[in-house]
Amino acid sequence: HVLMLTAVSDPTAKQRAFAAGAADYLVKPFSPQDFVSRVRTHARLSRVERALADSGYQYKLLAENSIDVIWQMDLDFNFQYVNPAIESLLGYTVAEWTGSNLRQHSTKAAFKYMRSMLGRALAHAKTKPTVEFESELRHKDGWSVPVEIRGRLLFNEHGTPMCAQGSTRDISLRQAQEQAN
Repeated sequence: HVLMLTAVSDPTAKQRAFAAGAADYLVKPFSPQDFVSRVRTHARLSRVERALADSGYQYKLLAENSIDVIWQMDLDFNFQYVNPAIESLLGYTVAEWTGSNLRQHSTKAAFKYMRSMLGRALAHAKTKPTVEFESELRHKDGWSVPVEIRGRLLFNEHGTPMCAQGSTRDISLRQAQEQAN
């Protein structure tokens, strides 16, 4: 944070200072209390910004290193976000998956079922905006991968559902163990 200390009170000079990156502009003469107060405020803002950046980094680290696929899609089933786990689960890169539609990655029957599950969440949006179910998705190489999907609706400031987010995991090993027993 740059605090400009100057004797120039011209509004144009002040605009130029802010355009150049100043965070504050203090015109002489000023009181020592005013100066100390502004320095403390900007030091506190710097700490908050650093903590926020660290927090964002931690969330990004968690999402990008999760074993489960973490995703977000709009209510038309277009993926807006997916973490790198998509590649180990279904063979797609993040770039290939982002912007694609769920319909492209599932059989007609599986898509119909998943669409009904989102419909259920939308129908109960105020009381239970979450779903958990098993289905299957198509690997990039064509085979079916059994998956467990957990999702929830996200709402805008007016309480209207705007998208769904969730996680997807491979359950083929679990299914094989259940069939063996």
